Amino acid sequence: MALLYYLVHRSFGPMAGLLAALALALTPISVATNRHNNLESLLVLTVLLASWVFILAAETGRLRWLLVGALVVGVGFNINMLEAFLVLPAFYLLYLVAAPVGWRRRMIHLGLATVVIFAASLPWVVAVDLTPADQRPYVGSSSFNTVTDLIVGWNGVERVVGMTRVSEIPDL
Repeated sequence: MALLYYLVHRSFGPMAGLLAALALALTPISVATNRHNNLESLLVLTVLLASWVFILAAETGRLRWLLVGALVVGVGFNINMLEAFLVLPAFYLLYLVAAPVGWRRRMIHLGLATVVIFAASLPWVVAVDLTPADQRPYVGSSSFNTVTDLIVGWNGVERVVGMTRVSEIPDL
């Protein structure tokens, strides 16, 4: 809540920061989520941290901040898979529009940030999926005992689209 307060306070003042932090603390879904053993609050924290760092990157045009933000989003992926990537279009657009560097440098920076995101996101997925199934625990919530299935299914398309199984997605 302190980080949300800080981020909102920077642009909209202390009263708006307090209201935002209060909303996060008292919103029923936030209270209910925080009472159970799940990782949504950690995902919210990583998204807020990434927001802060991407804002710093957009304000300064420094590659280092952009890469730190990308690393934080990669950590968010390891917490809740594709849900962490939902903010990337907004982050990339912010940097693309607001960074005080040339267009070519912005594109190169965003390409490097994308590499960092994948480098931070994929090692655990590859390690688990390359470990034989009989030598590791079952990948919970997956249909085929793979992290890739978990990414595409339960923690990916199924949450975004609202389907219970990827096979239920209608043909377009």
